[in-house]
Amino acid sequence: KDRLLNEFKLCDVLREKYDVKDNYQYRKGILDEYRVLFPKDLTTHARMLKEISATYRRWGNYDSSMLYAQESLEILKGIYGTENLHFTTGLTALGEILGWQGDYDSAAWYYERSLEIKKEILGDAHPLLQFASTNRQNHKALDLLEKAYALAVRKYGEENKVAGDQLFILLQHYNRARDYKKSVALYPKLLKIDSLTYGLTSNYAISLSDYSNALKKVGKL
Repeated sequence: KDRLLNEFKLCDVLREKYDVKDNYQYRKGILDEYRVLFPKDLTTHARMLKEISATYRRWGNYDSSMLYAQESLEILKGIYGTENLHFTTGLTALGEILGWQGDYDSAAWYYERSLEIKKEILGDAHPLLQFASTNRQNHKALDLLEKAYALAVRKYGEENKVAGDQLFILLQHYNRARDYKKSVALYPKLLKIDSLTYGLTSNYAISLSDYSNALKKVGKL
């Protein structure tokens, strides 16, 4: 089990060794093997599907990204139902794909639905809702995202998962806006937070991969 999970997590870090097609096939092969060996571990199945979807999204294959994200969401729905925070992460993932494609109206629907469920579970005053609400308009919400990150740092401290997750969203916005100089300046901070809070997991690998892409864009790699 650990071998398969570790190989899966390392795919993004080692992706330069493989061409795009080989990387997709390798990750899908690990997922297929894991499903055979651990058919009841549906939560991990959903997480793997979501991470494969994120890889497709970063490489611009939005159709495949959407298919994997939808499959992940259906698994989460089967496990937890629709009134659950795990389910909202699946909705947000679909919104992110549509946002990257420039379909902001459709993306907003998924962000709004995710936010509604969070409000029902957490209540209107929960601080996480201040961060979640900014996802609805990431394409024109730079000021809100920067304020949300600053608020997360003040409330939870800089080296905290909430602050790290909000910084990740902010850097994704910079990258979509092609403001790579800003994202390059902040990725070392995000990598430090990820390593301290998540460890050397897929979260760290995704941030490292995005940092590498941003460096290439500004001609530093």
